[in-house]
Amino acid sequence: MDNAVFDKLVSKAVSSLPHSILNQLENVAIVIEDEPSEDNLRKVGLKIDKILFGLYQGIPKTKRNLAYSGVLPDKITIFKGPIERTGHSTEEIEELIKLVVWHEIAHHFGFNEKEVRNLEDKWRQRLQNRKTGNSKKSKVHVLISGRVQGVFLRRNIQKRAQKLNLTGWVKNLPDGYQVEAVFEGNETDIREMIDYLKSNPGLAKIENIRIKKENCKDCFKSFDIF
Repeated sequence: MDNAVFDKLVSKAVSSLPHSILNQLENVAIVIEDEPSEDNLRKVGLKIDKILFGLYQGIPKTKRNLAYSGVLPDKITIFKGPIERTGHSTEEIEELIKLVVWHEIAHHFGFNEKEVRNLEDKWRQRLQNRKTGNSKKSKVHVLISGRVQGVFLRRNIQKRAQKLNLTGWVKNLPDGYQVEAVFEGNETDIREMIDYLKSNPGLAKIENIRIKKENCKDCFKSFDIF
């Protein structure tokens, strides 16, 4: 696989993380290397059948204290060669990259190997649900209040909804401090959208989110701004 294509798949894997996690990544660099060194192979990383796909090196966020300053960034290394030899198609390579990236980022947040494996099981199920459409469909009506108008929130919501394959709409209310939206799609993706809103995307300062579940009827074909 071309290096540029592989780089894009790694970037895509990072951007597919929940927004609440992306916002908390701190002082960490993700690099790509062709093959692990002998020294790398002696360390703990994501291995399947003794093949090393990724490696985290650094100080987890849970172990940082007031003395943490002026240190080199944590380093997450993704090994291109082993991933390409294991994946039998572009789709398999992309899914493996996601698992490797997510695994090593979990170590950045201080998860141990057992906890990371539990997370991986959830992530694999999430990927499978998205791929097969097995996740339960849902629809929610959301009212968002705070500093939410004139801060590009509607556009940010639309971009995130399109990325999550959600349909529906978003609009400003006449009062000047509320935004109304409807999201329809997989439950897991709607939960991710709500997490995204709770992270105060962009310049928004959200004070309250009211959520009401509604019957899902596949009412929409796209996600629109009104």
